[in-house]
Amino acid sequence: MDLQKIIISMVRVDKSISAKKSDPIDLTHQDQTNNPRIAMNYAIRYKSLKLFHIAACSLIYAGFFSVTNSQWPNLILLTCCTIIGIFFVYRFNDHVDQTHDFKVNLHSFFRVKLHLLAAVIFLLIFLPLSIYSFSSFCFLVLALAGILGILYSVKIHLPHRSFRLKHAFLFKNIAIGLAWGALVLIGADSFDHDFARALFYFVSVQVFIGSAIRDIPDLEKDRQDGVYSLAVVFGVNPAIFFLHLVNVASVFTYGLVQGNMGFLFVVSITYVWRFITLRQIFLGRSIKRWTQSYNLMTCFLIFVLVFITYVYEHIT
Repeated sequence: MDLQKIIISMVRVDKSISAKKSDPIDLTHQDQTNNPRIAMNYAIRYKSLKLFHIAACSLIYAGFFSVTNSQWPNLILLTCCTIIGIFFVYRFNDHVDQTHDFKVNLHSFFRVKLHLLAAVIFLLIFLPLSIYSFSSFCFLVLALAGILGILYSVKIHLPHRSFRLKHAFLFKNIAIGLAWGALVLIGADSFDHDFARALFYFVSVQVFIGSAIRDIPDLEKDRQDGVYSLAVVFGVNPAIFFLHLVNVASVFTYGLVQGNMGFLFVVSITYVWRFITLRQIFLGRSIKRWTQSYNLMTCFLIFVLVFITYVYEHIT
């Protein structure tokens, strides 16, 4: 059976099972159900963010250990800002993914007490501490990454049409790659360090691959919603072949730090892991795990490899 058909059938079965396990409960009163501002909160199923938090913090730590003059107190604050930033961006995207307009989505987002509490904590505690503690470079890159993470999914209205940037071919994958790659620069607090700069490019390419992989199980939904993902435009198997080529291209980032065996170690192991990931998806084995959980853990793998390199260089 063709891999694309396997994925579509798997997604249909998974959706039917999920629907049986967690049918939405209507908590609104009968006279309120016509108000989307009220009813929306009960229809949204939020994605689990545990692996996203691990992945994002891993890239912060990878950047931190890629240089030797980083400040440990800043790492704790960066971890807190990263966790709350990922929470805001992905929770907000869950709301923006609804069919209502931006104002309704924004109103719905802040009707949730947890979101409002997180916003207050960020504005009163983490934002002032960040302004005081972070360098202008670190603060600027952190802010731009967060803004990019939010804006890429917001619907843009033009005189004769409206569209979302995430629906444009490759834009979503490139935006996610750059935003997550920027976490390396934030952790390193530098763009001048050769290792950190090369790691930023390498991670950006790897996250680009990862975001395209995560689109594969959503093939049917993306096609219905008019999202031009790689899998929709080319088909699953050609998309996987293209991602293999991108994976090979990522190895050339070693040219930015020729002679650095530590960076070669990071690139080589990550390349092999990504090759295995793409191969398993192509063979149709545990597609949900390989496209989601194992895919996100690539960022953790990169951190582990960078940390091993850091420890080795400081021991020898």
